[in-house]
Amino acid sequence: MKSASKSLFVTMFVIGIGILLISRTTVVATEKLDGKEFVNAKPVFSIVVPPWDEATKEDIDYVSLGCGLLKLPQIIVSKADYYTDNSTAESLAKSMIKILKDRYSGTDFVITYTKEIKLADGTPAFEAGIKWNVSIASLDSSCVWAKKGETRISVIISDMTEIKESFKLYMYTLSIK
Repeated sequence: MKSASKSLFVTMFVIGIGILLISRTTVVATEKLDGKEFVNAKPVFSIVVPPWDEATKEDIDYVSLGCGLLKLPQIIVSKADYYTDNSTAESLAKSMIKILKDRYSGTDFVITYTKEIKLADGTPAFEAGIKWNVSIASLDSSCVWAKKGETRISVIISDMTEIKESFKLYMYTLSIK
């Protein structure tokens, strides 16, 4: 009886370690999204955008896509020149916080999570969540960073409520050509 108990413990321990190792990189499930594909000319990338937006800019520093009075929820796609070969999800989140502070006078930043992921096309990427305040609103943002060759792109989704997993699927469609 003790041998079977010990064997079960060892088996469960090995399975737990395997799950922990596998879960370090999240593979993003692909599914059909309601929206349209936005294709950028330079740098060349595509991303599926929600049906509520008309994205037309083709040479980005950044493209802002939003709806409603405050343009929330909002998706911003931008060059991520700060993304280096040594970047981590944590360092990229800190770089994004600096940008949000400078561009929007954001305050009270909290990084809620960081992880490695694979985009829908299999490209390795980083993801992070950031809660922060800007003038009259508290925002929840989810960010994804990906690179291919010399092209480095970030996608950030922000809203006044928690970003739903189903909405994050839009940023996972980023594909750098």
